[in-house]
Amino acid sequence: MDKLLTSDYINISRTAKQVERADFLDAVKARRPGNKFRISASPLIRFYGSTAILTFSIADGGVPNADGNPLPATLQHTMVLVNIGANGWRLASFHASIPPAQQ
Repeated sequence: MDKLLTSDYINISRTAKQVERADFLDAVKARRPGNKFRISASPLIRFYGSTAILTFSIADGGVPNADGNPLPATLQHTMVLVNIGANGWRLASFHASIPPAQQ
């Protein structure tokens, strides 16, 4: 997974917690397999030169996150990817938000 991330990757969780690259990778390694979710059928993808921004929603079945708290039914996400030449596309930032109606 770490080859998919930029060296300065930042994750902003649904609770607005900033998670640095190393901590994010540790959390991914510690997760139990089996979380089931569905990405929206029509994500919005925009390109700006060597940068791509994806916005989409994820419907989740209420599976607990790494903190043991159940996820709401739907989360909104934004991903920023950058094309680093020969290294290809890398994820630079990921942000999750709880829609206002679910807060």
